[in-house]
Amino acid sequence: ALIQSLLLLPLLLFRTKGSKTRTLGLYLLYCGPFTASAAMEHLYPTLMLLYPTTTFLLLLLHIRNSQELEKQMLRQELELSDSRTRLLLGQIQPHFIFNSLLAIEELCEEDPKKAGRSVHDFAKYLRSNLEALSCNHLIPFEKELEHIRHYLALEQADPSSQFQVVWDLKATDFTVPPLSVQPLVENALKHGYLPGMEIRIAVSVGERISVTVSDTGSGMKTETAAAINAQWQGAHSEALPAFGIGLSYVIRSLHEFFSEDCFFEVQSEEQKGTTFLIEMPKQKGAGYYAENSDH
Repeated sequence: ALIQSLLLLPLLLFRTKGSKTRTLGLYLLYCGPFTASAAMEHLYPTLMLLYPTTTFLLLLLHIRNSQELEKQMLRQELELSDSRTRLLLGQIQPHFIFNSLLAIEELCEEDPKKAGRSVHDFAKYLRSNLEALSCNHLIPFEKELEHIRHYLALEQADPSSQFQVVWDLKATDFTVPPLSVQPLVENALKHGYLPGMEIRIAVSVGERISVTVSDTGSGMKTETAAAINAQWQGAHSEALPAFGIGLSYVIRSLHEFFSEDCFFEVQSEEQKGTTFLIEMPKQKGAGYYAENSDH
């Protein structure tokens, strides 16, 4: 039928004397169904071969994409774990341990009860760091607060440290990545300390949960704050920043646990202080924050 249909085309061209439109119309009218049917008869075996081949190729492509996604997730997890290890090693530095033990030694003579509390804070601080080393899930904010309190108590045990702490917690019933707030408090004392400064730790709840760590210390340069904010915008980059392991870990951790549904920003002015802001999602029943909380 296909060959007969093709042979009929020259005959129609001759009979219609060159009228291409009319010839094409007549050809499609009389021969179109036969030509299509014959073509399908010839193409059917080929299509039957292409179907399983295409299915197999799509399956291979899906498997490859899944493997690449799994490798990417594993790489991000290893990078986060490496950042956490670097952070913890940076926190448990010899000079911090040495200063804490010296402060406790002095308290043993001057105020034994206070020395006992400092030993308790020191043990809890070290334990929290070691537990965070193997923690790959969100933790209650109360646990992060406990770690912050132990750290601040150790710093205040040193007579040379003169600063005030203000707590303004409108809610605590939500979860955060481990060591996502404490490094911000530590940053205020390590890099912005001024005698008599104030450190304010606040939590407010609106459409989202806002955690703020602010201080009245020495502040930081405008370009430094801009670099930190820029890193938040491009936190998926594999390059570690040069301005701090602690801040780098906080940014990586927030991205890892909350993806794009989170916000981080630093505002600072030299000799006036620094403010870190974290905004996290508020989802009832998801562990972030219970809307029916009594806080």
